[in-house]
Amino acid sequence: MYQRVELIGNVTKDAEMRFTPSGVAVTSFTVAINEKYGEKESVIWVKVTTWAKQAEVCFEYVKKGMLIFIAGRLIAGEDGNPKVFTRNDGSAGSAYEIKAQDVKFLSRVGQREEANELEEVPF
Repeated sequence: MYQRVELIGNVTKDAEMRFTPSGVAVTSFTVAINEKYGEKESVIWVKVTTWAKQAEVCFEYVKKGMLIFIAGRLIAGEDGNPKVFTRNDGSAGSAYEIKAQDVKFLSRVGQREEANELEEVPF
């Protein structure tokens, strides 16, 4: 079996890096994907995790507000479904997580969302 998820969205805050006990870099950040259906609009938040060299590059360059392309594997909760949580207002929510395989920066912070050129990242 093979699964691959591709997303384009805006980074919600600067990337954060940590290290595994064996010293492997792990960087995480969240991407907001805006969807519009006629008059209705919704936002999906997806946690993105990168590893090793890719994690180091993402930690350096991934900043709040930038438009980014992510491709990778969807990580589900233990039951195979998205992770479920309760919001502060008591409503239910679900969280999605992607283990990134490909990351492309589509804009820098402060640029328009509709970038004409992709900035390739060496991994």
